[in-house]
Amino acid sequence: AVLGSGAAYVGLVASPRRAASVLEYLRESGFGPDELERLRCPAGLELGAVTPGEIALSIAAELLKARRSADRPGAGPAPDDGAAAPLDPVCGMEVDPASARYVSEHEGRPVYFCAAGCRERFEREPGRYLSPPALPAGSP
Repeated sequence: AVLGSGAAYVGLVASPRRAASVLEYLRESGFGPDELERLRCPAGLELGAVTPGEIALSIAAELLKARRSADRPGAGPAPDDGAAAPLDPVCGMEVDPASARYVSEHEGRPVYFCAAGCRERFEREPGRYLSPPALPAGSP
């Protein structure tokens, strides 16, 4: 219901496994990539929070950041340059490089992830998640 509302911030506090389950359920329920992109998962800034109080603080910090970003003149989404957003190679979710909190480097290039769990799985077995590069038309 919250994703369908005009809420400026929608966060999910869940383990990576539970978050993947919730995202899959939402996709199956008809939510599109644009709606799911609004869901901050995991909620909160990446501060290394562990305890409930630290997690709450990281979420409050992210709420403050979102609120203050909206208050700044000229703040808002970056202009669309027509390029497709990169996909998390593990789960296939679109990731905005400008706000990605989970990034790894592979063969000198950044790889963006929706969550820490996806990044960890990729870093253990990058070959499993990367498809071979497409050959140019007319190549053998």
